[in-house]
Amino acid sequence: MTAHLYLECFVAGLMGVIFHLIIKVNALRKRAITANETFSFTMYIQKDWLSVFISVFTVAIVVYAVDEILDYKPVVMKWLKWFFIAVGYMGSSVLQSLLSKTERQVMEVINRKTDVADRAINESLVSGQQVTEVQKAQEQLIKN
Repeated sequence: MTAHLYLECFVAGLMGVIFHLIIKVNALRKRAITANETFSFTMYIQKDWLSVFISVFTVAIVVYAVDEILDYKPVVMKWLKWFFIAVGYMGSSVLQSLLSKTERQVMEVINRKTDVADRAINESLVSGQQVTEVQKAQEQLIKN
């Protein structure tokens, strides 16, 4: 393999990581809006920089070992760039699901707010009060 092909493999892996990050950040942004929390890409990178770095490093490790993969299965050469895009995307996905601090934080806020709304509805039902306003607020949270 040439140095140029190694570089192309690394870039393809980075494209996979970036593709996953775009999808992940968009989903987190939507969840943060649902929870009435502020969200920014900068905040995400500050909290989850380690998982992003490990995702990129994982691509580098596979680039380093690609010659052994090609010795074992030369047919992989036909789809090498796609292979690295998949490695970048899937590696990032697995690492983000395990290490993402931002996602845990947003989900904790959503769970807390849901618990508060549930308690308010239950207390209203027990006391016999009308719950239309609480139900409307809960339905609004679900829609977003």
